[in-house]
Amino acid sequence: MTTSIDLLPDLAPIPEYLEVRGMRQYQREIVQAVHDGWQDEGCCRQLIVAATGTGKTVVMGAIAKGFVAADQKVLVLAHTDELITQAQDKFSRLTGLPTGREKARDRASLNDRVVVGSVQTMRGYARLHSFKPDHFGLVMIDEAHRTIAKSYLTILAYFANARVVGVTATADRGDKKALGRFYERIAKEYGMLEAINDGWLARVEIQPISVKIDLNGVDSKRTGDGDVDLDATVVAHRIEPFLDDIAKEIWLHASRRRILGFTPSIDIAKKMVGICQKVGFTKVDWVAGEDPDRHRKVAAFKRGDIQLLFNAQVLIEGFDQDDIDAIVNLRATQVRALYQQCIGRGTRPLTSILPALNAAPDAAARREIIARSAKPAVLVLDPLWLHETHNLAEPASLVSRNDEEMKLMKGRQGDLLTIQAEASRDLLDHLREQLLKNANRRVARIDPFTFGVVVGDEELALYQPETLWDARAPTIEQLKALIDNGLEAESVKWRGQAQKILALIDHRRQRGFCSIRLMNWLNRIADSQRRKRDAGERISGEMAAWLGRLGDTATMTQVDATKHQRWLFARGLR
Repeated sequence: MTTSIDLLPDLAPIPEYLEVRGMRQYQREIVQAVHDGWQDEGCCRQLIVAATGTGKTVVMGAIAKGFVAADQKVLVLAHTDELITQAQDKFSRLTGLPTGREKARDRASLNDRVVVGSVQTMRGYARLHSFKPDHFGLVMIDEAHRTIAKSYLTILAYFANARVVGVTATADRGDKKALGRFYERIAKEYGMLEAINDGWLARVEIQPISVKIDLNGVDSKRTGDGDVDLDATVVAHRIEPFLDDIAKEIWLHASRRRILGFTPSIDIAKKMVGICQKVGFTKVDWVAGEDPDRHRKVAAFKRGDIQLLFNAQVLIEGFDQDDIDAIVNLRATQVRALYQQCIGRGTRPLTSILPALNAAPDAAARREIIARSAKPAVLVLDPLWLHETHNLAEPASLVSRNDEEMKLMKGRQGDLLTIQAEASRDLLDHLREQLLKNANRRVARIDPFTFGVVVGDEELALYQPETLWDARAPTIEQLKALIDNGLEAESVKWRGQAQKILALIDHRRQRGFCSIRLMNWLNRIADSQRRKRDAGERISGEMAAWLGRLGDTATMTQVDATKHQRWLFARGLR
């Protein structure tokens, strides 16, 4: 039999059999990255991280079409009725592939090329063994942050020879480390920050609510979803005294918006309805999983008959309502994946502007289209944003690239991306101060931390492995390449770190930037002269002028850097 890999050549452009309706460039890049993981690195289990609203089902459909074209069958796993129905509908519509359903009394045919299966149904012994272990060539997992749950692992162990692709919108740093016990590689990440910058998602505006909620001493317990999180009952008790103040803040900041609220309990959801009615809201209601009126209320919210809907542990995954432009979070959680899912309910742009976004020539044009729409941003009202607990999920969790950056974002107000950019600059300034302490140390090669700081990449400077593949030792080829490019190979501990460094070096070389050695040397000379000047020591006017012309060495071309070097050599500065 011809394998799927044999039928997946260079995917630029995407072959016709992989094309699905409305594919965007970043979606093609994700499909390509998955293929590269199979073809070049031999990774059988890969993770895709794509922000809510960026069309992960389109990506899944394209990958599935590749396997079907290779005469292999595909299993898609999901855990809720909404996600199963949504996946079955979208797969059929986007790919044109007949899609079976394996859930409760619904049985898929053994001839179905694509099967959407309920995890709860598939994990049962009889249902699972109705398929042969080699029946599926590919298993795809929707909401893949759940992969490490026992129910999923049981199914995956049975189909052990199948390739696995997990797709999630919400893998944060902690999740990645946990998921790295199963997935060998993150094929590609397309996060909320990148999607907003590229003009595919609405901006996020943060409005802290100044209430002093005491969450000290709240224990963690295992939830029904298998996560370990703060005890929702205790959180509800701690929040209850502040509901009146919170309701007033919601009215003050969002009285004209379409609002979705998240609460720690049904009781809090019900109480918020009454309190919000007192402050001025007339179309407000609550919903929960066991609410017999659930579907009617959700339909009324979608129609606009309800302006403000508080929900307890529902409407988190698989709920797509494009006109939500305010999120109220009263659900204190340590699970950043859950928090990102909640806020992601509001970042989707209006459906009416999608044709214009898809036709726009570039990111700037798309951002302008969203800015001029009826929903330019989603407002996040979070009374827990000011809380001192660092392991509590918060707005910074949505876009921060490391824990240090997250701490610097704490409690700031306004546009989330602006807050992140400011924190990033502050962090880099701090890291540069650390480097100045060793600026006179003359070394032939530089360490990865220094390299990361000099090129303005704090994530590289503070690198930590996230998957099994990342945490492997660098290859001999990687180490040789690092040494050839002027880095201390012995300071590079992980394969993922080496790959990131070499990819950045290659990018710099393609753009004609100066070498690492030369960049580091120029910075060292410049730092030495600046310290002399700042300490009141005399430097020549010519040298002072040179410092003013030096600019940013991270983006300096090789030609310009060489000119600077020759000028310094002529003055005896080596």
